[in-house]
Amino acid sequence: MSLTPHDRANFEQEADSIERVLAALSLPIRVRGGQIREGRVRFRLSEQASRMQPELRGALGAVAAALGAPQVGLEQHGSGLALEVPQPSREDLRLLPLLDLLGEMPPLHLALGMGVDGRPLVIDIASPSSWHLLAAGEAASGKSELLRSALVALALGTAPLEARMLGIDLTGRQLALLEAVPHALCELASEPRFADELLDWAVAQLRERGASHRPRPHLVLWVDDLGSLASAGLNGVAARLRTLLEHGPAANVHLMAAGRPEQVQPLVDASRDGAVHAQAQSRGEGGPGDFLFSSLRGRQEARLAWLPARDLNSAVRLVEAQWLGTGGSA
Repeated sequence: MSLTPHDRANFEQEADSIERVLAALSLPIRVRGGQIREGRVRFRLSEQASRMQPELRGALGAVAAALGAPQVGLEQHGSGLALEVPQPSREDLRLLPLLDLLGEMPPLHLALGMGVDGRPLVIDIASPSSWHLLAAGEAASGKSELLRSALVALALGTAPLEARMLGIDLTGRQLALLEAVPHALCELASEPRFADELLDWAVAQLRERGASHRPRPHLVLWVDDLGSLASAGLNGVAARLRTLLEHGPAANVHLMAAGRPEQVQPLVDASRDGAVHAQAQSRGEGGPGDFLFSSLRGRQEARLAWLPARDLNSAVRLVEAQWLGTGGSA
């Protein structure tokens, strides 16, 4: 069916996001209208899309990341092409409304979704049994979106004086939001040399904090995705991550990382029961955004609360309003 006036504002926002991503990749393709069809939004593309089809297929991951969608398809539409984006169903959760519903929570508590039992999923990263968050899943399973939702939940609920953040994302897409929050110590590491330096600095913090014996803010390192770090040819990445996992609780240092299951499992084994392991469920067990969260406290199946593209600016404004006007204090 055609888009209703109620949907038009969201459609236009997402169309603008698509065009910005494509323009940044030197693909001058415009959105020329759209429809909702069978639970998906169809964005019809201008005629340039057909001539640039290989390049456009290579850009689908970037488009999905910008929209906060688990995946984006490219389909034939008449003589042209269209992007097919999953339309959130009534069962899908948005992060900001969930946080608003739950109200104020203690610092370092992350509301990430809703369990199948109807209870909110809240992780206390100040607890030794859930100090780190390790998200595992295949492509388009929602694992990177889980990191982004956790980042926003932490930034909204915990003052910059209590938690500072660093980020490594060699794609520069999923964690770009980090640079907009006052908790960030520096810009996002999106190239290998800077990522290498940040890992070294984080490990050095373990020794410095342990020697000083004075209170320090929690330091949270976000890494998406582990596979890109491995393919960048950096030396000793796994050893440094294991060091952060093993000694992080004693120094108020946390690791929040996402990757494929075979990349995440060694980190889970090295965490010494101090991590929440979020395993994306297979298509036979659930759809994108369904996770099994496991820790010493037990296991809980939950649906991730998404941060779609239309909520990104709102999230940044909320974080700024929460902390910048108070000098970083609650």
